Amino acid sequence: AVVAASPEDTLGEFLAKLAYLEAASVHAFLRLEAELAHHGAPAHLLKRIRRARRDEVRHAATMTRLAAEHSGVVPAVEMPSRPVPNLEEIARENRVEGCLRETYGAAVGAFQAARAEDRAIAAAMVSIARDEAAHAELSWAIDAWATGLLDGAARERLAAAYDTALAELRQEIEVEPGKTVATRAGIPTAAQASALLEGMLTVLATAA
Repeated sequence: AVVAASPEDTLGEFLAKLAYLEAASVHAFLRLEAELAHHGAPAHLLKRIRRARRDEVRHAATMTRLAAEHSGVVPAVEMPSRPVPNLEEIARENRVEGCLRETYGAAVGAFQAARAEDRAIAAAMVSIARDEAAHAELSWAIDAWATGLLDGAARERLAAAYDTALAELRQEIEVEPGKTVATRAGIPTAAQASALLEGMLTVLATAA
C-alpha cells in the first residue's frame, strides 16, 4: 500500500499513517476473504488471504510501536459493513489497490529497508517489504482468477480503472517528503519515487 508523506509530517505522524494503513489492511483482508468466498473463489486463494491478514496484524503492531516511540498517535480503524459487491467491483478494487498500489508499496518498502537511517525502521521494513511483495503476488493471482470469469467489456473497464489509478498515483508521488522523514524512514524523494514506479511498470510489462 502507499502512504503519501506530507512535507509537514513529523516522523511520528508519518509512522502513525503507516500503522493506520497496516491496521486497515487487516480488516480489508478479512472482508476480501468473505467476499471472494461468496463468489466461489478457490480454497488456495482464501488460504493465502488469511495468511496475508496475519501478516498485517504483525505489521500493524510493529508500526504502532514505532509510531509511539516517536510520539505518533494512530487513529482507530473504522470499516463499515457493506453488501457483497459483484465480482467486477471486487476485481476493480483488487486491480487498483492490490495489483497497482500494493505492488508499488512493496517496492517502496524495499527502498526503505535499504535507505532508512533509523535502524529500527530499516529492520522492520525488511520483513514488511517481503510480506508486501507476497501480498502483491496474491493480488495478481486474484486478478487472474477473477478476470477469467468476466466478459470482455468488464475486462476493458478494469483496464481503464487501472490506467486512471496509475495517473492518480503518478500525481501523488510528485510530493516531496520532509527531510527528516525522507532520511530517517527512507522515504524516496519525488524523483526516486517516479523511478521506482516506472521501473516496476517495466518489470510488470516484461512479465506479462
